[in-house]
Amino acid sequence: MTKELILRFFKNQCNAEEATEVAAYLQQHPELLEEFLPDQAWNELENEVSLFPEDKKTEILNQLRLKLDFTVPKKRNLWWLSAAASLFLLLGIGYLMNKKPAEVQVPEVMLHNLVKMNYGKEAVSLAIEDGSVVLLKPGSELRYPEHFQGNDRSFYLKGEARFKVAKDPERPFNVHAGGTVTTALGTDFTITANSGESHTRIFLHEGRVVVRPEQPQKGKTKEVYLNAGEQLSVNRTTFDNQLAGSEKKTEPRIKVAGSTEITLETISFKNQSLENIFHSLDKELSTRIHFKAHEMSGRYFTGAFKRDSLTADRIIKEIALLNKLKIDKRDSTYYLSLQQNHH
Repeated sequence: MTKELILRFFKNQCNAEEATEVAAYLQQHPELLEEFLPDQAWNELENEVSLFPEDKKTEILNQLRLKLDFTVPKKRNLWWLSAAASLFLLLGIGYLMNKKPAEVQVPEVMLHNLVKMNYGKEAVSLAIEDGSVVLLKPGSELRYPEHFQGNDRSFYLKGEARFKVAKDPERPFNVHAGGTVTTALGTDFTITANSGESHTRIFLHEGRVVVRPEQPQKGKTKEVYLNAGEQLSVNRTTFDNQLAGSEKKTEPRIKVAGSTEITLETISFKNQSLENIFHSLDKELSTRIHFKAHEMSGRYFTGAFKRDSLTADRIIKEIALLNKLKIDKRDSTYYLSLQQNHH
């Protein structure tokens, strides 16, 4: 067994046969971990962990503890975590290899198979496949897919991170954190959702986002739109919310009468109800829209658009993405309805 092969194993560069060989060797000689890999070698390790099915997570970790029967050195807990992550990956690969072919087929649903954890003292910059950039703060964890599928870009955050979202009108960018879901199309915002705290905070640097409870109660869905420079503080239990530094609740602010401004060059809405927006598009842009009033009740939108031949189409698509609406266009008429999986 060569040092080079062991280093390749910990960097996740081995093929399945090599990885199995190294794992078996280390399981037989766990005392060689510290001797074989000094501090400078551990510093080269990748700080990445692949996520496996939740029902196997505990089982794999228990196997890891049994096979590495030694005490975690206090001064070297970071490199031990890297080693554990690599063995975690190997055990998971073994689990997948031992399954029947029919059981290891890639599921149709998108797997959030990357987990980034920042154990350092400074923020870590993460380059996302779609061109977005995430600054993960110390002590935080972010879970997301290695490759996005369909029209969804979803992330799961524990702790604090800043998201600089690459604009993509066809794929909303969703961040699940502290019982909330923040949805954007292209913007810059920071979310703080530390465990042990009663509130989740969302600060919008630029652009616009909509924040909603992750599991809204029937008939009590509350959605809050943020403009640049605003910070929302959300109680994770009740979803009561307010602007930072203000005693005024955000919810009443959203419910006040919205405004619509239409000029020869632009059309803009501020906290306007979807029903009023659709009527405005029908009247001003001759766009026929069919919808059920009760499905659009309590939903609002803020945005500004340049006027051209595609203005109505862009407005409808952006509203649909942010509010999880299904669009069915027949000839020149839009039929809008709630998606079946929307609660």
